[in-house]
Amino acid sequence: MNYVGRGSLEKAASMYRNKRVMVLGSTGFIGTNLSAALISAGVRPCLVGRMRSRLRLSVEPGTFHFEEVSDLTQPDLVEDLILTHQPQVVFNLVACDVESSEKKPEKAHETNCRLVERAVTAVSGINPGTWQGARFVHTGTALEYGAVHGPLHEDGPAVPTTVYGRTKLEGTLTLKKLAASNDIPAITARLFTVYGPFEAAGRLLPYLAGCAASGRPARLTQGIQKRDFTFVADVVEGLLRLGACSRPRGTPVNLATGKLTSVSEFVQAAALVLGMRPEKLRFGQLGTRPWEMKHKPVTIRRLLDLTGWAPLTMPPAGIEETLEYLNSIMLQNGEV
Repeated sequence: MNYVGRGSLEKAASMYRNKRVMVLGSTGFIGTNLSAALISAGVRPCLVGRMRSRLRLSVEPGTFHFEEVSDLTQPDLVEDLILTHQPQVVFNLVACDVESSEKKPEKAHETNCRLVERAVTAVSGINPGTWQGARFVHTGTALEYGAVHGPLHEDGPAVPTTVYGRTKLEGTLTLKKLAASNDIPAITARLFTVYGPFEAAGRLLPYLAGCAASGRPARLTQGIQKRDFTFVADVVEGLLRLGACSRPRGTPVNLATGKLTSVSEFVQAAALVLGMRPEKLRFGQLGTRPWEMKHKPVTIRRLLDLTGWAPLTMPPAGIEETLEYLNSIMLQNGEV
């Protein structure tokens, strides 16, 4: 993803120049986008991920350091990496996904909670130098709220109904406790329905793009559930802005647009850009997945208060930008 031209994002990333930055989970969906933004801004981050090839970045050699790690929950591994590289700020995007969490709850707890505890403890022993922002930026999830009625705000109830939601909430609460007891500036960014370049093939937008390319119909749920769809470039900018906040204390912050869009509206917007005929959209052929939550609008007042900024990219523009990027990749690879 080329972030040149996204002025506010470039400015946010440039605050990390000449700083020791580590990205845990750098080869995942959001991690790849965050890594690209930092590298584009001239930051030389230490990237920790499963496979370097998954970064999918067109960057010059020497613009980042990469540590290939298959499982960060191995004993002492994350501590050793942090103590070796001495990062002033760590972005943690590692998580055991929803489906895996339901099948392997112990692994989910190790990844979504215990890893946070070990990483933050290691960070507490490092001299931050001149860095005045967060020392640890953690990514939470909307599923931490669970079955909550009314608008979602950070000081409201959190009653997660899935293993993923419960273990992620444990990670959020662990970070808040350690930040307070060890005087470590830290923050949790709760993410909602993120979409954009580098999404996994099975997610909604890549699935629709694949259906459009092959001509096959798209089998969908009824699409009546509403989501706060947040473009990944805005999520990256939000993470960078929150990380640069002056001495946060582990407080969770909703990183979202604050506006709801139904899944059917998102699908129809994507279909318009993709040139898919309405009869190719088979709404109602799939049932709603058990972990999908129904929620009211997301409150983003805390995000605005801390950063003076909020995501502005709405689904039609984000979808178009994503598909333009996918088309450019296909052209580079000679696939079109």
